[in-house]
Amino acid sequence: MREKIMAKNLVVKSLNIENFTLFEKENLNFSSGLNIIIGENDTGKSHLLRLLYSLIESNNFVILEKADNKRYLLQKSIPQKLIDIFKTEKLAHLIQNGQDKCHIKINLTKYNIKFNFTQKTKIQVNINKNDVPARFIKQLTLQTKTPKITKTIKKVIRCISQLVF
Repeated sequence: MREKIMAKNLVVKSLNIENFTLFEKENLNFSSGLNIIIGENDTGKSHLLRLLYSLIESNNFVILEKADNKRYLLQKSIPQKLIDIFKTEKLAHLIQNGQDKCHIKINLTKYNIKFNFTQKTKIQVNINKNDVPARFIKQLTLQTKTPKITKTIKKVIRCISQLVF
């Protein structure tokens, strides 16, 4: 069984979303402790969890890779993870109806990842060179709370998907 190495103390500080699925423009700040997402049906709670999960998993994949071009890996892994998790055929389906472009920025404890995609984007998202850290987190560990959180998020998404879809 292949064990995953997760970034130590990787915490999401904030998430800025523009024209992503149900979200016209949202700036969400998270506390360092437990964050609870509540809302009425069809307000985007599941989409928010899926987006966070996709970004964290893409980040974890890139950290594991030994390649020099982390930016390129993120550009490829983020859209593939979004397509897989949202069970859609193309990224354009994740852009809010009537809009041409989607912007997402996630602020993590050590760095930020900012990207966008358009109705015409096929395989990769656009990430500016300055929006990817020069070096990714060097401290890696096998024992963190992140795998438990990831496992919990997967379970929640699975349960919600069964109820909603």
